[in-house]
Amino acid sequence: MAEELVPAHAGSWGRAYPNVTGGCEQRIGTLNPLLNQTYDIVRQVFEEVFELFPDEYVHAGADEVTAECYWQVKDIAARLAQQGEWAVMPELMQRFMDFVFGLFAKAGKRPIIWQDLMEMGLRVNPGKVLIQPWKCVPDIKCGLADLLRNGHSTIQSTCFYLGS
Repeated sequence: MAEELVPAHAGSWGRAYPNVTGGCEQRIGTLNPLLNQTYDIVRQVFEEVFELFPDEYVHAGADEVTAECYWQVKDIAARLAQQGEWAVMPELMQRFMDFVFGLFAKAGKRPIIWQDLMEMGLRVNPGKVLIQPWKCVPDIKCGLADLLRNGHSTIQSTCFYLGS
């Protein structure tokens, strides 16, 4: 199964398309959700992934997106300063992920995402998006029990993350 990490963990995208990433380049690289070019490139990449991988599911990432990275992007930083992180970040991520989910729907695929954006308040259709919790934090609002209680399909991987 393919995993295309968006909008964070996109440092390699920034090497190919330096205009579409902004913030935390050395550490993680984050796609800029305010640029039309970002959406064009994301569409092209996912269309190719969908063509190459016949699986019903494709992992879209959606983890470790932080306002810290977006404070380094001039247009986003201005909004963060004016409206606050808790107002701006959910709005930006909802818009971006709705676009990504639309690509999946058009291709007849089902996205899997990490729990992180759910913690930020991302709204998803429980029957359309599979959520993968991975954090080992007691009483987290988007842990396995909470996700199941709210009708989400999940893949459980908490405490067994094998990333490098």
